[in-house]
Amino acid sequence: GQGSYNSSIYGVRVAPDGSLIDVTPKVLHQDPNFTAPFWPDIAYSNNQFLVTWEVVAGSGHGIRAQRFTNNLDAIGSPFTVNLFAGSDGTSARVASNGLNYLVIWREDRFAYNEIFAARVSSEGLVLDPNGIKLFGSPTDYVLPFNTSLTWDGVSYVAAYHGGESGVTGTIFANRVHPDGTATASLPVPSASGRYETTHP
Repeated sequence: GQGSYNSSIYGVRVAPDGSLIDVTPKVLHQDPNFTAPFWPDIAYSNNQFLVTWEVVAGSGHGIRAQRFTNNLDAIGSPFTVNLFAGSDGTSARVASNGLNYLVIWREDRFAYNEIFAARVSSEGLVLDPNGIKLFGSPTDYVLPFNTSLTWDGVSYVAAYHGGESGVTGTIFANRVHPDGTATASLPVPSASGRYETTHP
């Protein structure tokens, strides 16, 4: 469940053959403080899961994360990923390289949109408290709920629907390396004849 006040996030484990390990969904996060947990995602690394979600935080939004054991028991407490002052994070996605994690999100603190990232260690430490900016200038935008993230064996690949000044909205992508360095954002070529591509 997600997206409304006083809601919760649930999870079930699925076996390789597609059968459910957990017949009854487990509550991963309850919302006693009316933060409206929304847009959850999950990744696995070092014998643990990391779940991320978006919350209402003051007049904006925040990105929260929580570690879980293989049995979906909580490890520690939820923590904030978008730590820098004034951050207004939405549409988060998480992936793992087998050692640590990367979280990306849409940053809405200005009149225009940005894409930021932060690495999270397997101990639950945010390694980039100031964030890693991947995309965004005063003439750019990023559509909400149009972010995607994966690990390809060498680097993370972050993709999102965005637009630059003078460029029709399309899918952009960056590579983010395990050390936190990132390539410049580049538009992904669309199929011939397409006017606009969305939902990477």
